[in-house]
Amino acid sequence: MKKIIFISHDPLTDTIKKNYYLERFCEDGIEIEYWCVRHIVKYANRAALNNEISEVYFRDVTQLDQLKQLLEERAKGAWICVELWFNWDTIPVFQLLKQYKEQLFSIDWYSNIPAISVKRKLLDDLKTFNFLKLYYAGVRVVSRKAFDIYAKWIDIRPPAILFAVGQKQVDSERKVISLNHHDFDIFQEGGLSDDAAAGEQKYAVFLDVMLPNHPDFKRLNSDILSAGVYYRKLNEFFDKAEAKLGIPVIIAAHPKSSYKDEFNGRTVIKGKTNALVAQSTVVFTHHSISMFYAVLYRKQLALLTMNEFKFARAKSFAMQIVHYMMELYAQNLHCSLINIDDQEELTLRDVDMASYERFEKKYIKGTSAKQNYDVIKDTLQLN
Repeated sequence: MKKIIFISHDPLTDTIKKNYYLERFCEDGIEIEYWCVRHIVKYANRAALNNEISEVYFRDVTQLDQLKQLLEERAKGAWICVELWFNWDTIPVFQLLKQYKEQLFSIDWYSNIPAISVKRKLLDDLKTFNFLKLYYAGVRVVSRKAFDIYAKWIDIRPPAILFAVGQKQVDSERKVISLNHHDFDIFQEGGLSDDAAAGEQKYAVFLDVMLPNHPDFKRLNSDILSAGVYYRKLNEFFDKAEAKLGIPVIIAAHPKSSYKDEFNGRTVIKGKTNALVAQSTVVFTHHSISMFYAVLYRKQLALLTMNEFKFARAKSFAMQIVHYMMELYAQNLHCSLINIDDQEELTLRDVDMASYERFEKKYIKGTSAKQNYDVIKDTLQLN
């Protein structure tokens, strides 16, 4: 097979082109097609992106019958990379893909992270005696169990070949091929010759996750705090941090963002996260995967939560998950977890080298000495 069809809930972006090596595949004579099925998949329709691009190999697929016809006409002899959530919304697509199961694979850059305990979350909800939170949590658990049973009954499953970061463990039915996180590849390549923006000055950097406008919150159908509250609290914390540390806070903007003056005149830079972290004094973020750069460069790291995350309302379950993720990262890395609503003095923990090294090995680095592109290409026998 010298062809790959990507079927995704996301439109094409520069980040996707880079992270999935689309240009490199094309340069090596491998035919590429990228089909966006957001109009077929309900959850993907909830979020709009502002950084879409188009290429000759891009196609917006708007109807299930259109996808069926395209597969019949163009999928013979091709690998199919499926970048979709496996849930109720995607059942029709996975039913179409059943007959192509030997050709399917996925690349998962983001799920190899410390696992949140469902039991812990339910116990926390019980402690608060919040009936609505317990109700919605129960609905989500039952819905997932029902989906798993139904998926087995109609014989649909995720792709059997999974490229995943670090030491990712999944069920025995899937073949897992270990990759480096793509940030590790960028880290190895350097990229510091491009002046990040700060010149010779010392600074702290905030790794933006585009809260409260990240599309995944809408896809999860979870409420989020208002932009006004979020940016007010964040900027008040930055004011305090700048006064305490004696250095400015620079914003490493999320690639999907489009900011005006949400950060009260602070420098906002997009597309330079690696260099910004490398040259920084301290790194602030919530739960951004870009914190991997802080681990790789052994930078002082502080994770920022707030009461709206820690004590999230019933329909804001994704916000509470963000808080749990920050707790787990802080436990694994032995770094600071700061509630910016607390008026206590800003305290930053020193880098715990041993914890950073363990985290890097488990969650960031793959097991192969090869570059990711070569691992994928060799596994799919595209040479």
